[in-house]
Amino acid sequence: MSYEQKLSRIQSYLESLFSECSVHIEPEFEPSTFRFRVDEPDGRVKHLLGVSEEFLSDFTADQIEKKLETWNVKRVMGVAGRRIVRVTKSGLTVAVRE
Repeated sequence: MSYEQKLSRIQSYLESLFSECSVHIEPEFEPSTFRFRVDEPDGRVKHLLGVSEEFLSDFTADQIEKKLETWNVKRVMGVAGRRIVRVTKSGLTVAVRE
């Protein structure tokens, strides 16, 4: 499965978690990282999720979705607010600053 298909799967998963929001993919905002921006209905940024290329490479789409669910990405993103939540094959980390 290609990166594009995996990214699309993550986007759909985030849309299901934040159904009132819109989710956008912003390719490679940092080297080897793809960013998902979850926007409020009024267009303000609600959450940011950075997914490493390594994470995408190491797991299938089903595994990716299961990892995000197991790691409770919705709760972590809720706590992080607009600070970026990074996803690597080791788990989730929250950036210190917005």
